[in-house]
Amino acid sequence: MSFRRPLLAAVLLLAATSGASAQCAMCKEALESGTSQAASLARGMGWTIALLLGTFFSLAGGFVYLVVRHGRTTPVPPPEPPEG
Repeated sequence: MSFRRPLLAAVLLLAATSGASAQCAMCKEALESGTSQAASLARGMGWTIALLLGTFFSLAGGFVYLVVRHGRTTPVPPPEPPEG
């Protein structure tokens, strides 16, 4: 039962990315032509992906840092003595 979620995630990921190269007709034609423009386009796509991922992880890391810092600076009330 525990293997179903990762398997489902892998199938959905493969299905979602199977037609990714054909989404932009001009990009597909440029990559298939094999010219220097194709190399430039591929390099540009790589930089774009790197910058998008860098932005996402920078924002996520900043948020985690703020949450942890807030958690460490918030005073914890002392425990109440047990009644009895």
